[in-house]
Amino acid sequence: MHKLAGLLTLVFVLLQSGGTALAQICEYAGQTFSPGATICECPNLRVVRGAGGRGEITSRRLACSKDQTWVNTNSLCLIAYTSADHAEDAFRKFQVSYCPRLPVNHAELLKAITEETEKFFTLAPRSQVLVAVEAICRRFADLSEPCKTMIEALSASGN
Repeated sequence: MHKLAGLLTLVFVLLQSGGTALAQICEYAGQTFSPGATICECPNLRVVRGAGGRGEITSRRLACSKDQTWVNTNSLCLIAYTSADHAEDAFRKFQVSYCPRLPVNHAELLKAITEETEKFFTLAPRSQVLVAVEAICRRFADLSEPCKTMIEALSASGN
């Protein structure tokens, strides 16, 4: 019986450590990686101006550690040299290749914009609301009559 209890304890400990190992992940740009995985970070640009100036674009390789953090592997995914005049253009091209794009949730984004717009109009002074209404009315010319009434009402009352 004593051996059975010891065996059950050992199985429990192994299952617990296995469950912990499964939960160990690193996150980067909305994606998950297991320990040991490597990624290339977004590139960095360093420009040296002056006579013979040049641009240096680098991207470090990072590894997912067991403590769920990204650590520098002291190796580079990319090292590129260019003239100082062309460094920023080259850098933008490498950014497209190496920098992950976060997924966009359009419904969530629209909701946030709507909430912020409503919050703005609720809290803004009358003068700012007047400027916003005038801009909306310029865009939607077919609303000229209702706009005229709103602009007059907002202009008449001070806040």
